Amino acid sequence: MKKIFLCFLLFLSINCYADQLAFLTKEQAEKTVAFLKENSINQAILWCACCNGDVMRKLTITNFYYRLANYENYYEVVFEGMIDNKRFSSSVDLAYVFLRSGSQAKCLGKLLNFQCDPCTLPFDWVFDNNSVLEIGQSLIATSDCSTCHKTNTKFIGPSYFEIAKKYNDNNIEILANKIINGGSGIWGPIPATPHPNLKVDEAKKMVKYILSLKN
Repeated sequence: MKKIFLCFLLFLSINCYADQLAFLTKEQAEKTVAFLKENSINQAILWCACCNGDVMRKLTITNFYYRLANYENYYEVVFEGMIDNKRFSSSVDLAYVFLRSGSQAKCLGKLLNFQCDPCTLPFDWVFDNNSVLEIGQSLIATSDCSTCHKTNTKFIGPSYFEIAKKYNDNNIEILANKIINGGSGIWGPIPATPHPNLKVDEAKKMVKYILSLKN
């Protein structure tokens, strides 16, 4: 009986942290997405410090939004992006999402003044200095670029290596506009697909990643 009681207490202590801010009111969800947009958030650390075996995962964010959850009338916030060169698309618990605040990583739920326990104090921000390249790579990976381009093999369009060899940092703005507006003539008669929904800054990050391949 004593063992059963102890197991129950352990189960309760672990699960009292579960789903703290996984399910939100519509007002909370809207506030979260507005905060992410206003602060141009493109990186996060996902980590439940009190969950057994969980490790920090560095997420390069390419998109975020909220949707109605499959739980009563609650909503959830969804992040899309890349973790360790793999696509990520999932709803998140804001108690275990950490964003950069100065030199530290702080809980998103706390930054929004939502009640939660992130299981840890703020800690040093651990993203490396290649974040621009990581974001560029993520944007390419989550777009339709692979339909026409490969890393080191000519396909419908030139390979990224060919582009990197032909251009340099002085051409970043020109190439970014080419990604957004499309066009043809330089690499043959087949037109490049336009991407009008991309921001100029996003397109520039994509170009910087491609140009980095020459190194």
